Amino acid sequence: MARAIDVLCPYCFRSWQTKVAAFRCTGSDEARCPREEDEALGRLRGEAAPSAPRVFTLEGRFGRSFEAKKGQPVRCRCGAPGRPVCPNCHSDLPQRFAEAPSRSMALIGTKASGKSNFIAVALHELEYRVGPRFGGSLMLLDDASRTRVDKELMPRLYGEGLVLEASSSARTDARIREPLVARLTLGPAGRASQSNLVFFDSAGEDLESLDVLEREARYITQSDGLILLLDPLQIPAVRDELAGSLELPPQPVDAYQMLGRVAALLREARGIPSGKQIDVPLALAVSKFDAVRPLLPEAHPVFSLPAHDGRFDPQVGRSISAAVRSDVSGWVGERLDAFVGQEFSRISYFGLSALGESPVDSRLPNGVAPHRVEDPILWMLDSWKALPAR
Repeated sequence: MARAIDVLCPYCFRSWQTKVAAFRCTGSDEARCPREEDEALGRLRGEAAPSAPRVFTLEGRFGRSFEAKKGQPVRCRCGAPGRPVCPNCHSDLPQRFAEAPSRSMALIGTKASGKSNFIAVALHELEYRVGPRFGGSLMLLDDASRTRVDKELMPRLYGEGLVLEASSSARTDARIREPLVARLTLGPAGRASQSNLVFFDSAGEDLESLDVLEREARYITQSDGLILLLDPLQIPAVRDELAGSLELPPQPVDAYQMLGRVAALLREARGIPSGKQIDVPLALAVSKFDAVRPLLPEAHPVFSLPAHDGRFDPQVGRSISAAVRSDVSGWVGERLDAFVGQEFSRISYFGLSALGESPVDSRLPNGVAPHRVEDPILWMLDSWKALPAR
């Protein structure tokens, strides 16, 4: 029997071992299997317990109790098949979600830093370019993710050539609490590495208040990795240099203060004492790097070094990190780098562009032309040993 693995629910952010499995009855005969008030689902949604088909739980001493024999689905006591749900919150699980380790990446960044564009383009690159070159593939795992990506994000970006609208606050749009869930398979058949990638977006204003973070963005504390998007066009020194040459965000925002709030939340939730570093990979990614190219040396590593095509090159990553770290310190001073070095044990800097050029009135005259948008994700996968062996 397969060994048990830990699974993190992408909706309530609680984990369990696959020796325990829960299912919701799919039968329609309420006389045989009456509906019940689902208090767990009500707590997740912040509403009264809804009436729903019953949830039943299986437990096994070993392996993965969710695995059913071929042609014999797990059945409720009424005889109807069961649909896998989270044992804690009773949300429907994405297809085959518990078959591979989950790697959740929390994307944080100030308002207008390009988070939504980054996620959409990164998924597109992983599916159509990066995955195949690493001998693998990417598949969205649930209907909500497929609908949002295929019907909303990709048609707007790649079809109409329009940038994505800024994310709404989780306080006003419940969909912000729902992640995009995908299965990334890399490597040859029989030796492939599989990871469930769980991407969370969040509105910039939700990260400006510790109180809102605690209520609405608790997923940050359970994520396996953090990607902090730094918008160079919100840095005063860069804005002064580029003023008049392109559209600038309306107001600079201090990413240093925001990251301080996130670090405090992580320490509190995980019980990490002061003086001990937070052992969560932190990718500090400068977005819109195409916009600051006029301020950089012609042979800057972000533009001159090769991409990670088919293999992750740690030396390329270190060279880029050192250069971008120097750029950021020159723009904002050394306090940000000193802070992350004290707080986090694993850090790397990145320069990327999700769109490839600055939009004009929300339009992309030449379409989407990303540059190094996959680098933070590949770095995290490499740190988790989830990439094929070099």
